[in-house]
This record gives sequence, structure tokens and C-alpha cells, in this order.
Amino acid sequence: MTMPSAASSRDNVLAASPAGSKALHSATAALVAVNVLVFLAMSASAHHILKFDGGLVLEWGGNYGPLTMGGQWWRFISYMFVHIGLAHLLINMWCLYEVGLMTESIWGRSSMLLVYGLTGIAGGIASLARNPTIVSAGASGAIFGLAGVLMATLLLGKLPVPRRELWIALASLVAFSAYNLTYGFLKGGIDNGAHLGGLIFGVLIGIAVGPPAVHPRKRHLREGLVYGIGLVVLIAGYTAVSKARGAVVNIAAAREALGRGDPDTAIRRLNALHALNDNPSALSLLAAAYAGKKQFDPAEKCYRRALQLDPRNLAARSGLGALLASTGRLPDATKELQKAARLNPAEEGIWLQLAAVLQKQGRHAESVSAFQNALALNPGSAQAEFGLGISEMNLRQYDAAIAAFQKATHLVPDNYDAQIWLANAYQAAGRANEAAAAYFRAAQLRRRLLGPRSALRR
Repeated sequence: MTMPSAASSRDNVLAASPAGSKALHSATAALVAVNVLVFLAMSASAHHILKFDGGLVLEWGGNYGPLTMGGQWWRFISYMFVHIGLAHLLINMWCLYEVGLMTESIWGRSSMLLVYGLTGIAGGIASLARNPTIVSAGASGAIFGLAGVLMATLLLGKLPVPRRELWIALASLVAFSAYNLTYGFLKGGIDNGAHLGGLIFGVLIGIAVGPPAVHPRKRHLREGLVYGIGLVVLIAGYTAVSKARGAVVNIAAAREALGRGDPDTAIRRLNALHALNDNPSALSLLAAAYAGKKQFDPAEKCYRRALQLDPRNLAARSGLGALLASTGRLPDATKELQKAARLNPAEEGIWLQLAAVLQKQGRHAESVSAFQNALALNPGSAQAEFGLGISEMNLRQYDAAIAAFQKATHLVPDNYDAQIWLANAYQAAGRANEAAAAYFRAAQLRRRLLGPRSALRR
């Protein structure tokens, strides 16, 4: 986020604006200091400062739907003080210092801090409404909130400042907001949801509180009422977003749980969905979770329901094929995996699954074709080369098998299975000397590895 050069008009517009040592002791300076300290702590943890990965941002309190909406509500506050890198921090702190001092000079220290917090939370809720499955962080939502409050105040308020100066400041803020929102929409990868949420909520607060020139006691009462109503609105907004985006959040959380080998959490999150039986994506994930627990009957039921709803659901089609293969129904598994391969012929894993199932049925010519399709997508697949060699051995295509096993041993030199099958292929082809050398290398490898074999499968 960048601040237009017209922001320097703050010094012309607000005679009461903090300056020099007063600015250094302002609430704005305190906010900047907290942001910088958090960034330094993150840098010490990451051992660099340029850009942090999503995992570190999440660890330090980034806003992320499955966690924030899963009970970690405090992320609505912490995300405002977390930045993804040095450039992100410097730009935001420059903007915060400029806009924060201007807001503080008109509204006062405590009100500026409250507006910063409330509009930052509003930005966090809007970010989840727009895309709850990305990690967002930064002070920009709150900065846009301060800008929104200032725009409403400068437009509607009765400040003891020449009108021309007010219009200059207002134009600067409008340019700041328009430029950064447009840049965010055009560039992508920028959380414009937080920007818009903070800006709109800030404008509404500024309008509701009204002119700053009213009697201080009445103004404080009005501010307290507005902040209280604002908090209620934020709670209601969060409740509405949770209801509207709950399915997306639960599916994302379930997918993550499966990725870390936790099918129980995935099952719990997916079963919490109200429209589970009408959501093919959720059903295919639930099926994968049940399959991970070896509960094949409910897994198959979920896969088949997902395919009823969406016959082109690749995850359900390939998952059902893998399930049928693991339960010994190889012909049915072949049919499902062939359908999956037609749905996405550029998916290496499906061709490997199909090749393995065909191989188990003794359909080696078809298996060779499937392995070759996998290798066309990934020429460096040792698993595909090894499987190809096995099928070619069964077809008595020994020279081709030798070539495949040679590639497999080149890709994974420490694999005992590939070495011993290379020796077998040499032996079957009548190349006794090369077979003896290969058997010797396999024996040496066996002794060095003390028995365990690598992950290549037949």
C-alpha cells in the first residue's frame, strides 16, 4: 500500500497535528513501534527479513478462516500487527504514521486507537467473506479505516481550518484509497477485502460520530454509543460470514487435516456441514478420510454419492478407483481409473494407479501403455520406470525391460529392487556377464543397506 505525495498536506491542514517529540510520544508512534517489534521478532525467528512464508505468518497470528473461524478469534486483532516482509512493513508504517497522526490530531489518542482496532477487525471479517482460505496479514485494513474516518470528518465536520486546505486533504485521502484499491484489483495477491472492509467501516464511524466541534461531553457520549453499536455490528457481521462461508472453511480445514494424516478431524469438520450430502467436493474428502481409517463401506458410499452429484468429479472418480483396488475389485477399479484418466489425462498419479491395477490383473500390454503415459508426463519417475520394466519382463520384452530398469537404477541408485530386477532382466536376455555384475552390485547394496528396501513397488 502506498501513500500519495499529497499526504504531506497534513502539516498544512492541521495546525494541532503533533510535531517533533510530541509525534514520537503519540499513540500513532506506539502503534508503529508495536508493528516494528513484532516484525523484528518474526525476523529473528525466520533468520531473514525480506519475505516470510505463509506458515510463519500463520504462526504469528495471521488471519486464516479455518483457524480464525475455528475458535481463534484473537487473530482478528493479531493479524493487524503481522507483516509478510520488509517492504510490506515499511510501506504500511509510512501510511500509518501519516494517516494516524492526522486522525489523532482531530479525534484524540484513545478514539484513534479504538477506530484503528474496530476498522482493523472489520477488514479482517471482510477478508474472510471474500476469501476465507488465504492467509492475510498487515495493518492496511486498519489504515484504510483511519482514512475512511478522516474522509467523513473532513467532508462533514466543521474544522477550524480554511476550506481550501480541507479539500486538499480530502483529495489526498480519496486519491490514496482509490489508487491502492485499484492497484490491488489489478495486481492481485493483495487483500482488497480487508481494505474495503476497513474503509467502509471507517466512513460509517465518521458519519455516525459527526462533527468534531460539538461539546466534548456530548461527543464522548456519542462516540461511546457508536463504538458500542459498531462492536455489535462486527459480531453480527462475523456471525453472518461464518454462516455463509462455513462450508468453504470446513472443507479447507478437512483438506489440511487429511494432509497431515488426521482423518478424525477431517471427518468431524465435514460432518458439521449442513448440506454435506449435496456437496460433491466435501463428500469426496469425507470418503478419503474414511478410507484413511480403513472404513471402506462409508468411504465407498460417499464416493458414489459425490459421483451421482458430479460425474466429472476427478477426486471422487480416482478415489473410488483406488478404494476398489485396495478391496480387491480390480476390474471395477480399472473402469473407474480409466474414467479418471479420461477426465484428466495430464495427471501422472492416475496413470500410475491404473498401470498398477492392470499389472495385478496380468494385463501387461495395457499396463505398459499406462506407465508410458505416466513417463510422458514425468520422465524422471523412477516408480514408473520400475513398473514398466516389470510389465515388459512379463511380456518377454527383455531389452526394453533392461532399458527401463537401467533408468530406474540411475534415478534411484540405492534401490535394491531395481538393481536385482535389472540383474534378472540381463539373465533372462542371456547376457550372463552383465547379469553377474548386476547381481554383485545388488548384493553390495543389500549389505550396505542392511536389508531395508526403498519405496519403489512392483
